Amino acid sequence: MKLLVTFLVLLFSVSWFGNDFTIVESTSQKYAGGREKSGYGTRYNIKLFAQKSSKKLKIDQLWVGKEYFDVKPIRDPKRRNDHEFSKNDTIYLYIKHHIHTDEEMKKAQNEKKTVNPPYNYQGVALIGYKLRNKRKYKVIEKFTELKKIFYP
Repeated sequence: MKLLVTFLVLLFSVSWFGNDFTIVESTSQKYAGGREKSGYGTRYNIKLFAQKSSKKLKIDQLWVGKEYFDVKPIRDPKRRNDHEFSKNDTIYLYIKHHIHTDEEMKKAQNEKKTVNPPYNYQGVALIGYKLRNKRKYKVIEKFTELKKIFYP
């Protein structure tokens, strides 16, 4: 019995300290603009539990499928320019993938830089981050799809 308890404590401590952050929730929500040529797209919201502070952990990349996004985590959804967080904070990634239907805007969108994922991953998305200047990746297995929004 004592051996079992020791084993379980060791198992949980290794899994806890081995994580840099935990993916708590990941959602996607499609939307469509109501005006002609206003476009459409998908919003991705990812909620994370940081097990390191922003001094050590730098989350900066996201691939959804083959689509690349530069990202910055935020601690408070009401203060989107505050990217500092502490150990054990809940942090968020908000990404909007907008598809323009206006020809001029489409042209500008096509000039966006392309960054291929570092490897073929299993899942719907891949988060790229640095921990003490060492590049690492974490897979998002699935997004919970929310109801589509049709803007007026």
